[in-house]
Amino acid sequence: MAILTISTKQLREDFSQVKTALENGQSLLLLYRSKPLAEIKPAQKLAGLRSFSTTQLRQWIAAAQLTPAQLDASVILSVLASSTGGSRKILESGASQKLRLVTSELVIKETVRHLSKLRIAPYNLEATITSQTIKIIPAPSADLISKFQPYTKDPDDAHVIAAAAISGADTLITLDQKHLLTPKVKSVLRPIKVFSPKQFLDYLHSLAFASP
Repeated sequence: MAILTISTKQLREDFSQVKTALENGQSLLLLYRSKPLAEIKPAQKLAGLRSFSTTQLRQWIAAAQLTPAQLDASVILSVLASSTGGSRKILESGASQKLRLVTSELVIKETVRHLSKLRIAPYNLEATITSQTIKIIPAPSADLISKFQPYTKDPDDAHVIAAAAISGADTLITLDQKHLLTPKVKSVLRPIKVFSPKQFLDYLHSLAFASP
């Protein structure tokens, strides 16, 4: 059966066409600005799709256009230490598949080293990572890490920059103002963006409400 192609505007304005197609076992190819955005399978819950408000849909569209966002240890530790805040919102968006999140093996090892300082039980980290909310990528090579050491005041943070460079991420999200949220790091990683959690959420908001 042919795939029904429909724009996001049509999705909002004529849901009955979508509902009928999905009920008849037809897949739906969703377009945004004439470019394929996502394929919706018939098995997807219609109620969940129909409940999207225009704002929610626009936010989903904005997030879906992004390549993965990479988290560093400071963000993961913030999630583990608090049930609120920007880091938590980002993780929850990853858990609900609204965002794709990645981190590296070395970031996980760094996170583990800091758990005891914050009195965080190791199983809390395991629950966060094994939920498939965050994809773990292999550690960058020692040679690549060494190339990025001149760009941060703490050479031990070079692995985060190196991982961002090879992860395919669109954004590096960090709370480290001193070593990573710096002009030098932002310059060497460009066009990859380097944001704090709040800056990243503000960025998503700006995309969601940009003119279609």
